[in-house]
Amino acid sequence: VLPNKMSHQCFDFEQLKDLLKKILGGQVGAANGDERQVLIGQYLTAQHGSLACERMMNVIETIAQQLEPAGQLPLKNRLQRGVLARGLHLAKRIKSSLPGSHNRPEFQRHRYPGISLENLHAKLNQFQQLRGHCQQLTVEQISNVMFKISPSEALGEPQA
Repeated sequence: VLPNKMSHQCFDFEQLKDLLKKILGGQVGAANGDERQVLIGQYLTAQHGSLACERMMNVIETIAQQLEPAGQLPLKNRLQRGVLARGLHLAKRIKSSLPGSHNRPEFQRHRYPGISLENLHAKLNQFQQLRGHCQQLTVEQISNVMFKISPSEALGEPQA
């Protein structure tokens, strides 16, 4: 329902063809109006201000500051965390061995095909330019699908 309410509607091929001609000819622009603005306000949050990833990082940083270092946790809590982590690891291994599992390695390679360090640098630079950010970043490759991105602190580090 939402895509139909947010866009120009066509009910057959001829209407679609005519509408596309008008759009490409500059006669018709984006669908707008008060009803669409109400829908945008209802379904799309945080249209201004920080990006979602920035807001998530703020929440994660707040939580991390509130946590005690692992060495200061009581032994009981450390043991519980260890047992839980091992149990989750075992459950993941069992699940990945089941037929049709989305945790199977070949499915994960399809889902996350990896990116080269050079391509990631290019994407980061492009994203920073779009956002108007100029902070230099250091990128460390952890695996073929995982990277650590952090602000550059020292001269001579590889930078994005």
